[in-house]
Amino acid sequence: LPRYQHDINYLRRHLATKTPYIADHKPQVDTIGKTFDVLQFQMVSRHGTRYPSKGDCRDIAKIISHLRTSKNKKAVGWLTTYKNVYPERRGKELDINGMREMYDYGFRMSRSHPHLVDEILDDDVFRYYSSLASWSQRTSQSVIAFQQGFFENYQRTSKDNSNLLDIDIELAGHPIFGSSSSGADICKRWKEQVEEDPATMNESDKCKARYVNSIAARMAQELGIPMTSDDVEAVYTGCKFDITHQHRVDTFCTLLAPEDISILEYRQDLEYYYMYSYGTGLNTKLACPLIQDVMRNMENAVQGKEDYTRMDIKVLRSESVFLTTTFLGLFKDEQKLRGDWNQQQIDKRIFRSSNISPFGGNVVFQLLGDKKDGQNKYVRVLVSEKPVIIPGCPGKICPYQTFKNLYQEKLQCSFEQLCNT
Repeated sequence: LPRYQHDINYLRRHLATKTPYIADHKPQVDTIGKTFDVLQFQMVSRHGTRYPSKGDCRDIAKIISHLRTSKNKKAVGWLTTYKNVYPERRGKELDINGMREMYDYGFRMSRSHPHLVDEILDDDVFRYYSSLASWSQRTSQSVIAFQQGFFENYQRTSKDNSNLLDIDIELAGHPIFGSSSSGADICKRWKEQVEEDPATMNESDKCKARYVNSIAARMAQELGIPMTSDDVEAVYTGCKFDITHQHRVDTFCTLLAPEDISILEYRQDLEYYYMYSYGTGLNTKLACPLIQDVMRNMENAVQGKEDYTRMDIKVLRSESVFLTTTFLGLFKDEQKLRGDWNQQQIDKRIFRSSNISPFGGNVVFQLLGDKKDGQNKYVRVLVSEKPVIIPGCPGKICPYQTFKNLYQEKLQCSFEQLCNT
């Protein structure tokens, strides 16, 4: 069996939702402040890099045991010294990489927007700032890490830096998304028409039958042991987490050819596309309450209310980022993604979960003021620190009224009416 050699910098950008935040270069400073006043910063973010789920931990342990039965030691010789660092007790916990990602991002934002820090801090009191985490340790830890980075300079100069962790973080019970803060999890219609509908997985299953089964057959022949499509998925899972957690490609990844990685990434993209994005019509509306909140905060700022929110941070889960970008019309292909696409079609697709909702992935809404006259207001949207063009806007800097008009009709929604069956 050839030991496939991979460039980690390439591979870490193709791990679907397990892609680390640092996969793409991040600018040390956002220079928008040179030409505009950043009046407001609102973020919808996924938590940082975490350990595998308990189910994935079990799958990794199981595939390790199975691979040990192979007599092809050239292929699995790495198992001799391999240490499995994914016990179930760590399932879905934020790891040190995730904490660092969120801290570093917060620190970059403090360097980019020091005036926001000054406005939020009233001596040792935090004002005009709100933060929300869904009900999980990894999301609340991510908020804390971001805040530690963002208020780093204050912490250094404060006589009592314990104040830093006294910032209120709203947990669960959020008026927009209820107990889960994801929207999808508490929408009855979504659960019935999307999550519990077997048809949602049709295209993903087609891809699995067409492509992944053949990968399993090839791998079985090379390893001399039975391999199923689920076994191949488990190898990919081990590959992904060894990259994100241990920064290594010399273990599970060596069993996968580059084209295998491409297919396995696409198979998972199909799952997210139909579960949380354009594949299902309801998904295009589910982020409505969240965007209503964003627009309400913007409108307060535009109207010049003294106590308007300068910074609003929401750290949730991957589906919230998918639902937000889908509501905005970002990363939309002309045709629906299908499980029988050929490699050329797969390579050309726009929708890639690795770009949309990697670990720490986020959507930021900046409200900008014209430095010259102070009257004109603009909106700038960034996805994981990359400015994007909102469909219907003239460019990456969109006049506020244009942005508002784009979604005015769509925002006339009721989450209760949308979700009651």
